[in-house]
Amino acid sequence: MPPDHRPFASDGAYSTDFTDFPKWRGMLERFSLQMSNPTNAQTWHSFVSGLRGGDRLTELRVVNAAVNAFPYVSDMANWGKIDFWETPIEFLRQSGDCEDFAVTKYMALREVGVGIDDMQVAVVDDRQLGVTHAVLVVAANGQYYIMDNLTNDLSPVAALPFYRPIYAINENGWWDYGPPPAVSAAGP
Repeated sequence: MPPDHRPFASDGAYSTDFTDFPKWRGMLERFSLQMSNPTNAQTWHSFVSGLRGGDRLTELRVVNAAVNAFPYVSDMANWGKIDFWETPIEFLRQSGDCEDFAVTKYMALREVGVGIDDMQVAVVDDRQLGVTHAVLVVAANGQYYIMDNLTNDLSPVAALPFYRPIYAINENGWWDYGPPPAVSAAGP
């Protein structure tokens, strides 16, 4: 999703400067290092190999359900920290919280051939539940869908107006949608 693509109603300011995203950068660096280990690479490729096949929407549904089968585990329980962005390898070993579900889905879809520019990990203000939450936004069939750890259903972005984007990120850049409503655990 290059800067001219707009999954959300409001325009986000686009940047390729990742300076303010140490958790995202750290996760990407750790994942790259982890994938150089043959055991980790085999674990990851074995997980992803069962997710291939079908049209794009089928792949999205399969990946969403497979990752959502893992239990939600807070960063405090896993890491003793308020916020830690796990790699997919770390997620497969001990599960994680909302951004870890979104990151694992992102990397799984990347592995099965979905383009980086068709995906964003989005941190949103869930105005229905009153929490900051992370989801994966994916372009498919001319529409943007939200892949959420709270449901196995794929929802078009427009069907979830209570999700106000704060920022969204992928490996090529990030979009700033404005300040969070309060201090966020799902920080950069």
